[in-house]
Amino acid sequence: MATAPAAVMAAPAMTVMTRAVLVVMLAAVPTRAVFVVMLVAVAAAALALGRLVRTVGMTGFRFGCAHRWISFGRDNEIQSSAIPRSHADADAGGRRAGRLAFRHRDDRDAIPPHDSSRSPGRTAPRRLLLVGAAVVTAGIVGAAVLASAGTHRPALVPTTPTATPRSLTSARLRPIVYIQAGHQPPGEPGYTAQTGASGGPFGTEVAFNVRLARALSARLRASGVIVRQTPAKVTPWGARGAVFISLHFDAAGGSAGIGYAVHQRGRGENYYQGEGSGTARPVPYPNSAPHRKATAVTTAVQQSSLRLARDLAATFGPIHTRANGARGRFRGVEPGARGNVRMQFFYGYYRVNTRARVLIECGAADLDSAFLGRVSLIAGAIDKGLVAYLHQTKQL
Repeated sequence: MATAPAAVMAAPAMTVMTRAVLVVMLAAVPTRAVFVVMLVAVAAAALALGRLVRTVGMTGFRFGCAHRWISFGRDNEIQSSAIPRSHADADAGGRRAGRLAFRHRDDRDAIPPHDSSRSPGRTAPRRLLLVGAAVVTAGIVGAAVLASAGTHRPALVPTTPTATPRSLTSARLRPIVYIQAGHQPPGEPGYTAQTGASGGPFGTEVAFNVRLARALSARLRASGVIVRQTPAKVTPWGARGAVFISLHFDAAGGSAGIGYAVHQRGRGENYYQGEGSGTARPVPYPNSAPHRKATAVTTAVQQSSLRLARDLAATFGPIHTRANGARGRFRGVEPGARGNVRMQFFYGYYRVNTRARVLIECGAADLDSAFLGRVSLIAGAIDKGLVAYLHQTKQL
């Protein structure tokens, strides 16, 4: 056991350490049950360390006495075989060694009287073991803290939202507009015979549609819109986005106008004979070519499409004038299911899943040829209507 001075010195340190351990455990562990378990574990560790302290301390005491006996015996020609075998022998040997030492030295203070309580063999190991006990206990508590960290729910600490790069944010929020250059190859299955009108300022309807699609795409991109162009065969099938718009002009003797997707129960896209010849009707002909799978035109799609068609009419109508080379008539927005079925039940509406779906006939091949030659003017008017719609519906 430790002598009185060592015990007095160790007690305050152990008390402070114990209190610190309890405070840390109470603050770290998440539940009372976990605290009790950890307290029992620390108590068991303390008991084991106490036994180790006593055992190693006694061994150190014996070793210290023997070391002094042997060292002094060598100086005074005492044989090392006289190693003490018990505590009493060690104490007696130490006293005799002390008296002999004082006889052979002039300064009696050179070797202080032996005090077993201050023996390095007793105090040094105990201090080391106390430090070791503190380290082990801290390790146990640290393990408890780490183990309990997984059971804690994260604290609701207000944090500053992480800034998202503007490019990524804008890419997520920007609307997608699909622009179809009408009749541009490859053709849509079931409609490949419909190659577009001839005439116009560029010789064919396809030539005009491609030019207009390019000009419109550039303007929309400048307005912050994501643009996807598609030929007559709508690509990709089932595309999602804000708008699908198909660009055309009418054959000679026709007129300008704007159609939109109409929802009608039991009615879908048009069917023609073969690959698109003859008169349009809602059910297949016996010789109608197979069509690709159709998407749905819902009431919501019709409402959005009508709204876009009206916005386009508001910006396109004012430029379709004689001053700009137009000689034909602008019909405005088609009147729902009673309008031109080729424009109201156009197959392109049934190949996408956009919110709004429209078709614009920009004029007649003969009467409006001069007007159709002003591609930039027409693209600007269509762009203005599309952007107005996207802003009004909070998509841009």
